[in-house]
Amino acid sequence: MKTRKWELSDILLIAAVTVLSLLIRFQVKHVVSGDWTTWWELWFAELYEGGFKALAGNWYDYTPPFVYLLWLITILPINCMTGFKLMMSGFDFMAAVVAYLIIYEITKNRTKAVITYAIFMLSPIFIVNSALWAQCDMLPMFWVLLCIYFFVKERPSVAMFFFGVAFAFKLQPLWLAPMLVILWVNKKVDLKHFLWLPVCYFIGIIPAWIAGRPLGELLTIYISQTEAESWSLALKYSNLYYLIGEKGFIDQYHSAGVWLSLGVFMIVLYYIGRKKLKITPEFILLLGGFVGLLAPFFLPQMHERYSFFAEVFLILYVLLKPKKFYLPVCQSLTSFMGYSIFLAQDWTLPIQYMPFITLTVLFLTGYEVYKYVNDPANQEVEKSLEVGSC
Repeated sequence: MKTRKWELSDILLIAAVTVLSLLIRFQVKHVVSGDWTTWWELWFAELYEGGFKALAGNWYDYTPPFVYLLWLITILPINCMTGFKLMMSGFDFMAAVVAYLIIYEITKNRTKAVITYAIFMLSPIFIVNSALWAQCDMLPMFWVLLCIYFFVKERPSVAMFFFGVAFAFKLQPLWLAPMLVILWVNKKVDLKHFLWLPVCYFIGIIPAWIAGRPLGELLTIYISQTEAESWSLALKYSNLYYLIGEKGFIDQYHSAGVWLSLGVFMIVLYYIGRKKLKITPEFILLLGGFVGLLAPFFLPQMHERYSFFAEVFLILYVLLKPKKFYLPVCQSLTSFMGYSIFLAQDWTLPIQYMPFITLTVLFLTGYEVYKYVNDPANQEVEKSLEVGSC
């Protein structure tokens, strides 16, 4: 396919969008969120006082690779909050570049790729997450995007390496496990490539282990995270638990919700995994968006940011299927309302009604998956040997 060269309009738009996104981020850089004063500020204080040796303590419940980045900020001549927001905004920029590469690799359409970059740089969800809130959801998402890029390039080992890096930073990438299993069933990734997950995780904890933190604690950080917040079933993400009540039967519903989520994933895997499919980049993005919505809808104790992965996948999917624009738009608006409830204690719609929007987006995304899976054009025809008569 012949592709057009760079034009002046492409360069001007990218430059203008980059400058505008920086100006927007600059306007919110002084905002101090509750998460900053409750968590990050105290973590930085530990690192300023103890340096790298402070990693021996159990004051952090994130995996060490994230804390290494915080330590790097402490050795720079910059205010820690400014440095943190700059670093996370840097991951926004790098994610926008990788998103550009993904869409260009799939479509060979430079116009669509440039628009992709622009959307990523100006997305309110991304700007608020990193530059205003000082959150880090784009950090693992960046590595997941690299994973998707190399799946599109049909280099599964490299793709799974980057997925392993994402997993070494946060647990949430594991929600995409059903997508990876479907790729494995359809022979787009080898079982041995999954070894990158424990390998990357273990390499990531070695410096903290050397610093003095017990290996057992480092290996079970993700388990301790799931036990940390037991005061509510829903943490501002509009999911199932705002429909049934987020304060009742917390211990019982917490365990039941985890098993329910596992059961839902198993049903999805059973239904899709039975079919030999043509795995296109479009389907990978669609499936990533779908399972990225399933997990936070059914799992308990989900924060308002936890559909972040789904929103990124759906944005990329819509750039291939523009008529489905309502999927990322509705989901992003719902998430943004959750952001507003937490950050500004302000909302335009009672949170008890918001799950119906999330459920609608989940249903419509699932229906797109259903149509793809059952379209004969997307199914591989298995060749069978015909036995002739003797």
